[in-house]
Amino acid sequence: MTPSSLPHRSLGRTGLQVTPIGLGGAYLGFRREGDGSVVDEELGIATVLRALELGITLIDTSPGYLGGSHSEAIIGKALERWFAAGGRREDLVISTKTGTRDRANRGPHNYSAQATWESVRRSLELLRLDRLDVVLVHDPDDLGPVLAQGGAWEALATMKAEGLIRAMGLGARDHGFHRRLIATGACDVCLTHCDYNLAVRSAEEGVLVPAAVAAVGVLNGTSLYHGLLLGDRSPEMIAGERAAQGWAPGLTRSPQWRAAVTRAQHAWTVAQTHGIDLLALAIQFVTRDPRVSANVMGASTPEQIEADVAAFRTPIPEEVWEGI
Repeated sequence: MTPSSLPHRSLGRTGLQVTPIGLGGAYLGFRREGDGSVVDEELGIATVLRALELGITLIDTSPGYLGGSHSEAIIGKALERWFAAGGRREDLVISTKTGTRDRANRGPHNYSAQATWESVRRSLELLRLDRLDVVLVHDPDDLGPVLAQGGAWEALATMKAEGLIRAMGLGARDHGFHRRLIATGACDVCLTHCDYNLAVRSAEEGVLVPAAVAAVGVLNGTSLYHGLLLGDRSPEMIAGERAAQGWAPGLTRSPQWRAAVTRAQHAWTVAQTHGIDLLALAIQFVTRDPRVSANVMGASTPEQIEADVAAFRTPIPEEVWEGI
């Protein structure tokens, strides 16, 4: 089975090629039921398969999401079906994370070498693979345990030398952590999120610039910035609803949030003026930047990833970007 055509670009110096849009696994299979959400495994599997059918070749997941390892398990079952139907392992880039496997059960993060080996082996079991393309240290509060002798960084380097993984890196929000690991010379991939999009661009200097200098691949997450850039309603309206609901008051009462809403509203106005979906503008703002290897889109349904790919393919005149 050969995926439909999407362009590819290099994931830094890894030798891996990825599509500009990747599928993020945080919300796979989640659907509303009554006042809450439930995990629908078949819905999640269908979402992964639809992403692959659309030509997406990068899948990024973690055992540290809400619901624990369900994301890896869903992806593993979907991959098994994909390969059984003729899909090729060498066409795909599968990325997961380590250090937060116990977070869903309110357990501590663990960046020891032993925990890293155990987590990666468990990921391989759940994903039904014999090797991983990318493993990222996930959300450390301190790089001390990561870089210590007998820590995660040492374990990942050994796995890479043995061919169990192709690339290693960091998935976190602290830009200083990214720069420090880039400086080790061993960091192949940085995943940053919530900080390079139409509303917030702090990762440009914090991560993208140093990563480009070192030929480190960059994966960008949460490019719709908490739903403000989804495009179904104006960012001002969404922000007002969030405030009325008391959502994340520490964030929504901050000057940074207000500035982000203002920038998002400006992008909405530009999109409306030119008759373009804000979703297309938001996704392509990231994918048109050559320093970003892939924009990872979290999707819970096939329809959502279909909308993301359609937005990526929407023609946008160059003059539109002059107003962004």
